[in-house]
Amino acid sequence: MTYQEFLNKNIKIAENKNKEKEAVKIFLLESLKISATEFYFIKDKEVENCENLQKIIDKYLIEDIPVQYILGYTYFYGLKFFVDENVLIPRFDTEVLVEEVLNHLDRKNLDIVESRDKLFALPQRKMMINTINAHSYNTALKDNLFAESLKSCDALIPDGASIVKACKFLNAKSQPIERIAGWDLFILEMEKLNTNGGVCFFMGSTNQVLSLI
Repeated sequence: MTYQEFLNKNIKIAENKNKEKEAVKIFLLESLKISATEFYFIKDKEVENCENLQKIIDKYLIEDIPVQYILGYTYFYGLKFFVDENVLIPRFDTEVLVEEVLNHLDRKNLDIVESRDKLFALPQRKMMINTINAHSYNTALKDNLFAESLKSCDALIPDGASIVKACKFLNAKSQPIERIAGWDLFILEMEKLNTNGGVCFFMGSTNQVLSLI
């Protein structure tokens, strides 16, 4: 069996199973470590290690393992991310969501805290601090008041890797170098209270949660 015959056979199987036939070609090229152009020059040669190649493609065609997990990587916002079964696969519609919300929020001019060190250096005074991530983006699209609160707060922290990557990709005014979770802010503020004393009010909490805290 030639490489072209091998490819055609598996593309046919993919079509019958309503699978992406382009994925079959990607698996073959990745396994052979060659480009599409290089494949043209070997397509009529006999397949080497046919059984091993078929096992790789069958992970997708038969075992229904996502393409990205088999390849070990995927792309998001033009950047390559390594992935495995322990992480969620970035979706194209997430890219669209981030793009739309960045547009809505004047994406390139937002003042975003760029690192944990700068979070620690915030002024010691009364401040409104918000987090920005895919969820808050989506909420901002539907809620103008919420969107305005993000833009007008004293400090905005990037609670999402997609925000960090998008700012870099868009060459935005703020260039956060790491994700800063709301939990990071919570720990920082609790450490300040332990050191300096003070009172903390948990809005919307329950007695059970407060007892655990």
